[in-house]
Amino acid sequence: MATQADKERVGADQMALLMQEETLPFGRELTVAVGDSSYSKAAYLHSQRQFPPLVSLVRVQGNRVFYQLPEPRLADEASPGRGHPTWYGAPFALADPASWSLPHETLTWWESSRRGTRYRVEIQTWTNLLMRGKQQPDLLPMHQHPFTLIRVMHYDQTGKALCKRPLWLIVMGQQRAALTLRHIYQAYTARFDIEHFFRFGKQKLQLVNFQTPQVEREETWWHLVHIAYAQLWMARHLAQRLPRPWERNLPVIQARQTSPTLVQRDFARLIRQFGTPAQPPKPRGISPGRRKGTILPKRPRHKVVVKHRRPVKAA
Repeated sequence: MATQADKERVGADQMALLMQEETLPFGRELTVAVGDSSYSKAAYLHSQRQFPPLVSLVRVQGNRVFYQLPEPRLADEASPGRGHPTWYGAPFALADPASWSLPHETLTWWESSRRGTRYRVEIQTWTNLLMRGKQQPDLLPMHQHPFTLIRVMHYDQTGKALCKRPLWLIVMGQQRAALTLRHIYQAYTARFDIEHFFRFGKQKLQLVNFQTPQVEREETWWHLVHIAYAQLWMARHLAQRLPRPWERNLPVIQARQTSPTLVQRDFARLIRQFGTPAQPPKPRGISPGRRKGTILPKRPRHKVVVKHRRPVKAA
């Protein structure tokens, strides 16, 4: 993968490899791919429509404009078949509630947070909406792929919105009707588990601290970090909770929940019970080093790639 490559296109290519792998069930069974707002591009969504079992569930920003299905066109007897067919109907601006039509379905239920706070979840859905396609650099006829639009809001017991802006989701795919609103909500909220892993991996497992110009070595390090995290998960029932004195009143400790951080604190005791097949280290002496006259080749220099540029304020 080149550094200049578009991450959404790279993700689409990786998803295609998974769907085409015969040893995996993704290409034969219903599969839901969840992504954030950067994966709501037409190029990414259009590339996944070649796989009928795949349903794309992505978040969209609140300033997007979509379109409803066009009204049936009356045939003109004087000039039948003339003119371009109408692909898009009335606009559906997420930031303008006046442009919204009546939702096709509404679902509401109550949930409780970890601290016991009760809040109401309200989901509204609009079916068969369209997004604009593109002609360059590739032809993307997005009018051929209608989707379901989801709006999620959270309210407290007094009816006040807990979030300033709603959560907008797109559900696109031939089998999107097989997912209920609860399935869609649970599938997207499960995405946050990945974010917690990245935070824990960077802070506690040195996920990004090992830096090397060798790509193969860096990928090997990522695999080792994932193996370490899997060992913490398997040892969660054996570890003893060792909270700090200032952590004893936290909701996680009060609920007697075992987090990866608590397992890591007691993991040294667990790993010593297994022992190690390695021999004790022995003094080696002074290394002779490189031979006299050895000239190491210079590392190749690469062009610096800037993904995002911050706007410069005028003086």
